Amino acid sequence: FTSQGSQLVAILAYGHVLLDALTGAELARWPPQAIPPLVDRMPAQPTDLQADTQGHIVVAVGDEVVVLGAPDLRVLARLQFGVPAETVEIRGRTVVAVSGGEIIKADWPSGEVQRVPIGSRIRTYDIALSPSGERAALAHWDHTATVVDLNAMRIDLEIVGHTNRVGAVGFRDENTLLTASWDHTVRTWYLDGADRDPRAIIAEIRERTGMVLDNGRAVYVTDHKAYQPTPRAAH
Repeated sequence: FTSQGSQLVAILAYGHVLLDALTGAELARWPPQAIPPLVDRMPAQPTDLQADTQGHIVVAVGDEVVVLGAPDLRVLARLQFGVPAETVEIRGRTVVAVSGGEIIKADWPSGEVQRVPIGSRIRTYDIALSPSGERAALAHWDHTATVVDLNAMRIDLEIVGHTNRVGAVGFRDENTLLTASWDHTVRTWYLDGADRDPRAIIAEIRERTGMVLDNGRAVYVTDHKAYQPTPRAAH
């Protein structure tokens, strides 16, 4: 499922259904025809589905990424990346996906595609866009997260610190990233820390949370009291 406001999009074996979140009533479905045998409905197993606040829905199906419009789930664009997308995101006219060891930014309906290699990651579990849409964060199987500059199309940061797979990422604001890992921790990362005086970072965190341990090499902070403290390298 993914949701926007009072509407839900359910991804099913035979297609996608747009539901009213309050009543559960079906508003639309894609493909719109009556349900035939599964082989005729979906060319491959869908791997991800996301929606933005502008009424756009993106779904990864095999080596194709399909952009749909709400509420009728009409097809707005089909993007071909050559290999299946592991995870996708959409913001307006921009689709961002991880596919074949690359992060891909695609414009629709023009179909213009830009690619950046992210190395052999085995698997990428999640992708999130910053509030401005200028950055993407990726959650990887190899215990790391990656931050990509989508304007310059380059890797900005490699985030290391988790001791198990990073399963999810999300931006709290343009310079604050949250990561959740199979190591049972949620961690807060201040992405502008490399360009700031470590003493200023420590003072800001202390004022914001009151939970700081400075051992001369790292700052430990968390806003999530149910989880372990968060290591943050201080440069």
